Amino acid sequence: MEVWAGADLSAAAHRDSYDRWIDAAGADAVLADEMYTALSDARGNALASDVEPTLAAVKAAGLKVAIVSDIHVDIRPAFLESSLDAYVDEFVLSLVTWDQSRLVRVSP
Repeated sequence: MEVWAGADLSAAAHRDSYDRWIDAAGADAVLADEMYTALSDARGNALASDVEPTLAAVKAAGLKVAIVSDIHVDIRPAFLESSLDAYVDEFVLSLVTWDQSRLVRVSP
């Protein structure tokens, strides 16, 4: 959808795209604002039940763990509140910084 073009460039661009989409749909602005606030709180989105044992197994194997995310919100609070940050060596978030030179690409 054209209104989402460039939405992943920043949190502000994402919000602007969301607002344009809501306007085009004719949705109630107050409800849309409340929905966006709720959807943008990473702490309100439960992680899958196998995340902790999976991260623990990866760490126990001596591997480094990076969380790479292109979401419009900072997901680190969700990891902190559930103590999953203990398994993570680095967060690479487009919201905060997106330095592709730091990513390692693995080809099949």
